[in-house]
Amino acid sequence: MQTIVDLALQKLRPQMSVSLGGGRNVLALTEELAKQPSKNLKLYSPSELTRAYGQKLGLEILASEQGRHFDLAFDGCDSIDYQFNCLKSKGGIHYFEKRAAQKSDEYFILTPKTRLNETLDAQLALSLEVKLERCFEILAAAQQLGLRAEIRLGQAVASYARTPLGNVLIDCFATDWQQIKDYNEQLLAKPGVVASSYFEGLVTGIIASEENGQGIIFTR
Repeated sequence: MQTIVDLALQKLRPQMSVSLGGGRNVLALTEELAKQPSKNLKLYSPSELTRAYGQKLGLEILASEQGRHFDLAFDGCDSIDYQFNCLKSKGGIHYFEKRAAQKSDEYFILTPKTRLNETLDAQLALSLEVKLERCFEILAAAQQLGLRAEIRLGQAVASYARTPLGNVLIDCFATDWQQIKDYNEQLLAKPGVVASSYFEGLVTGIIASEENGQGIIFTR
């Protein structure tokens, strides 16, 4: 993890506007940034947890929606392929993370190299953020595409998981993700679907840690 953080720090220049996503590596980077106030960075995050952690460390981290443009964005992922498409399915802030990525000149994923593979991990869901009133229509649409789909449950008793926008999450599964681009496009076109966990064409670089502890940077 420290290797990833060190490589990420090398990308930073004073006065930069930077978005920090979520995940353990991003939190470790946030810790290091708190030790380097001289860089005078403008920090933002789509993650409520990252913002709260930064505040605990004495950093001012604004919501990413308050920033118009980012020089750099760092984020984590659950799986990424050799074309730099990734799945960020275990969380539920895809809408805000994707908007932050779109506003960034460079969007780097911080990840163990084991998550970088030829194809995306089929054990992970294609997750959809959906308006509650449309959720059963979207479930049916996903099933018509041959996907197994289910509404994600929350931690509270008899409740659905909710996004920051108050929407529900539908997790879709396939035997493999060879056709994930088509699935994603068809489902995003359905009324009521706000965002998905599939990030296509947004990642510009990967900072990865190998099993021997070494770090490596991949760029387009």
